Amino acid sequence: MKLPTPETWETQVSSSGNTPAVWEQLIDHRKLGYMAMLRNLRNLIVTGISEKHHNQLIERLADEKAVTTSKQFPFRFLSASQMIEPILVGD
Repeated sequence: MKLPTPETWETQVSSSGNTPAVWEQLIDHRKLGYMAMLRNLRNLIVTGISEKHHNQLIERLADEKAVTTSKQFPFRFLSASQMIEPILVGD
């Protein structure tokens, strides 16, 4: 008996590629959890997701309730910040 492959961000990026369309589809279908979003912020920015999707991520990251209920340790936010800082600064 073979179990069906679940539709997760990992399987989608692996099968369809690290492209803006794949990431945007994951965001639209709410398949990108909070931790996955934090861990992939750099990928999301570098691949060039649309401004609409970029703003959706910013809203989630700035939402105090979402941050509190995300159950992420503070170092996860620090790590995400450190990964995107060179991109935003232009290094």
